Amino acid sequence: MATNTTWHWPAKLTVINHSQEVAVSNSTWGKMLTEDTGMAVDEPVEPDLVKRYLGINSGIYDLVPGFSNETAQMFASERDFSGQTPFMTGIVWAYSKSNSGFIVNGKSPIREPHDIKPGTNMVDPSAFISMRFYHALLAWAQVDQKDIAWVPAQNIEEVGEIIASGKASVAFATPTSKATKIAAKGPSGIHWVELNAEKDPAGAARFAEIYPLAQFGIVPDGAEPTAAGTWGTESINYYLAKGQADTEFIYQLVKWLDTNYNRYAPLHKDNRFRARETLLKGLKHTFIPLHPGLIKYLKEKNFWSDAYEKREKQKLALVNGYRKAFNEALKTAKKQGIADATSPDWPAFWDKVCKTKGLESFKQYAGL
Repeated sequence: MATNTTWHWPAKLTVINHSQEVAVSNSTWGKMLTEDTGMAVDEPVEPDLVKRYLGINSGIYDLVPGFSNETAQMFASERDFSGQTPFMTGIVWAYSKSNSGFIVNGKSPIREPHDIKPGTNMVDPSAFISMRFYHALLAWAQVDQKDIAWVPAQNIEEVGEIIASGKASVAFATPTSKATKIAAKGPSGIHWVELNAEKDPAGAARFAEIYPLAQFGIVPDGAEPTAAGTWGTESINYYLAKGQADTEFIYQLVKWLDTNYNRYAPLHKDNRFRARETLLKGLKHTFIPLHPGLIKYLKEKNFWSDAYEKREKQKLALVNGYRKAFNEALKTAKKQGIADATSPDWPAFWDKVCKTKGLESFKQYAGL
């Protein structure tokens, strides 16, 4: 396909991937982009989450497929990013749509959150992951955590084994996880807790109070057969670039990704989510700022509005609030004997700073 000859593409675009499988997926449009523009598209793999994001900030990489929970951690300098300096990053285009939810042993009568009662056996994976999703589900069900019979699991495989054996009835999982695959092969099979936010908006709101990044939707076909068509959590994920990345370059890249979607969409199953429709659906809710290059393209296509402009200012103010607070905290910490952000005393100090300054947690917004 002919390209605009007045625009000179750079020599290389580097898209950093968390696995070889993702690199293969991204290379389906990357190879086509090279053929059209002459720009090389490199697809290296870096399993380390923090290194992927820091590579974007340092300029080693140009794009990173980013998930909302990861990006929120980076902006807030917490969890995996504890002690790391927050930096501005912006949405370039839709990357994927991911779902999660709660698998249930096939013999269990539990079908929706309110079927969970005191005494229900649930997997406790706190040895290796956060319990926030579980606590959110119990908030929806209006059951106290202490009234649950918790069955500990030490790893993701054991989660599946516990559900398959019937030792526990409910566990958090994604449709593609090892836990789901193991549990689905058990003698009773599995089904899913229906997180139908339309049927029970009050319950979904209680869930979101515990896990503010939650959105809800129907799991698409192509996922684990027992999950497809059920209600679970839904996250639209994005290709992200450093906020200071060249606006015209990002604009041209966005234009190419949109214009050529029908050409590269059939080349990989993941490409079905790299459509304009997926992007626009996600932009109604996301807390992640948009790259100026994407904003330029949306304005050109008449998808921008005063409501988006107002929301964008709100998002930028929050991210920049964390960045400013972090830099100020580094100076204040030294006066209190905390050498730097690698100190064991830093996390508690930083948490206190955020609370004192009243910095809001990152969350999905109500739709525009």
